[in-house]
Amino acid sequence: MPRAMWNGAISFGLVTVPITLEPATESHDVHFRQVHVEDGGRVRYQKRCEIDGQVLTEDEIGKAYEVTKDELIPITGDDLSGMPLPTARAVEVVAFIDAGSVDPVSFGAGDYYARPKGEVANKPYTLLMPKPKKKPAAKKTTTAKTKKTPAKKSTSRRRKSA
Repeated sequence: MPRAMWNGAISFGLVTVPITLEPATESHDVHFRQVHVEDGGRVRYQKRCEIDGQVLTEDEIGKAYEVTKDELIPITGDDLSGMPLPTARAVEVVAFIDAGSVDPVSFGAGDYYARPKGEVANKPYTLLMPKPKKKPAAKKTTTAKTKKTPAKKSTSRRRKSA
């Protein structure tokens, strides 16, 4: 079974279904490692500071937003945790459309399967699946015998005023 690329939920209306997103295709590329020709040791890359050339550990590396090629704005974990991301782990279905009305280029690079995550999600996940098209039922013609009844005559009499 392919490894999940993303775990989250699909929600529509009041229903939320936990899912995993898995790749629909496999890569059959051959991957090589670089080795030192003389002794066969693997070649590793080190993360170095471009200003002082110092080799850095993971604890010494942070994030920054690049405004221009020469200007970086440091971003801390506190900056990111304060951001409101209500849909970071959920995809909200707003409407269903015909697949033919979407340009295939807009699907992005790669095909994916959304699968229900766990046994509990199987039942609500089926609500997302398209319903099989039913064949039109043959028309049944029935005739019903009706009994015609004559219209009732009014039996109320008017009083003559004196």
